[in-house]
Amino acid sequence: MDHECWKTPVATLMQAHSFPFPATVANRGEYPGIVIQAMPSKTDDTFTSTNVASKTLISRDTSSSNYCDVRCYFEQKGNGVGRRYVYGTDWEFTMSMEGEQYYPKLKIDKSAWKESKFYSTTSFESEVPLPYFSFAEYSIQSDAVPFHEGIKGATFIARNCGSKNNREGVVKKLMETTFRVDSVSTCLRNVQPRPGLDLRDKGKLMRKYLFHLAFENQNSDDYITEKLWGSLSAGVIPIYFGAPNAKQHIPFKGVIYVDDFPSVDKLADYLNKVANDQQLYESYHAWRNEPLPQSFLDKYDLSRTHSKW
Repeated sequence: MDHECWKTPVATLMQAHSFPFPATVANRGEYPGIVIQAMPSKTDDTFTSTNVASKTLISRDTSSSNYCDVRCYFEQKGNGVGRRYVYGTDWEFTMSMEGEQYYPKLKIDKSAWKESKFYSTTSFESEVPLPYFSFAEYSIQSDAVPFHEGIKGATFIARNCGSKNNREGVVKKLMETTFRVDSVSTCLRNVQPRPGLDLRDKGKLMRKYLFHLAFENQNSDDYITEKLWGSLSAGVIPIYFGAPNAKQHIPFKGVIYVDDFPSVDKLADYLNKVANDQQLYESYHAWRNEPLPQSFLDKYDLSRTHSKW
C-alpha cells in the first residue's frame, strides 16, 4: 500500500465548502491527521460506496502529524482513476492524473460538493489540483540547446496513435512539409534514434534538436503533461498542441503553439524561420535567464503533488 501526503491545508477546502468537519488547522492538535482510504479491491468491500458508514472503523494513524496536513493511504488503481475517502466524514475524492476525454468521470461537476464529492485531478477547478509540473521534478530553466549545435528540426515521441485530438494527423501533415520531423517512438516512426541514444533518456535525445513536438493525446483545459514540461527542461523549444488554456500556464515566450497558425503549412514556414534565425531562436529562450513570472510561481507553488521537495 502506497503512502502520499498532500500539503494543501485543510483550511483551503473549508474556505471553498462550508459544512461540518472535525479536523481544522485550529484544532490540529486534537485531530493531527486525516486518513484517506482508496476504493477496495474486489476481495474487500469495507469501504464501498454502499458501506460508507463503516469508514469510521478505520483507526487514526497520528504519526508524523507535523509533516502532513492531510495523510492519505491508498491502493493504486489499474484504470488510472481512484477514489479516496476522508476519515470521519462522507467525503469522497475522485483522484487521477489522466485526462477527462479518456475518463469522462473526471470532468468536474461543479455541484458535486453538495453531495460531499470532490476532485483531485489535473484540472485547476479541482478542490485539490494535481498538476504534472512540480519544481522538484522539472528544471525548466535549464540551459538552451545552442543554436549552432541542434538539428534544425523536431523530435516526436508518442506511443498512442489513436489520440482524441488527432495529433497524429497534425504530425503527418507536418512531416509532408519542408520542416524536419523525426519520430523516434512507435507512433509514426520514421527514423531510428541516433547511436548511443534511446527512449530511456528522452531529454538527452531531445537535446540533439532545436524543437520538440509536445503534442498531448487530448485537448482538455489544464491537462498539460510531461510532454511540455520535459521539453522545456531539455532546453528545446516546445511546439505545443493540447490544452486550450496552456498560455495561462506558460506566461513567458518559450513555446510555439500549433493553434496560433491557420494551417500546418504556415506553422512549418515559421518553424523553418526560427530554425534559421539565431536572434529569433534565442528570443524563445530569453526567459531561461530571467526570474519566473510571479503568476507562474503563484499557480504552481500550491502543493506537494507526486514528488518530494
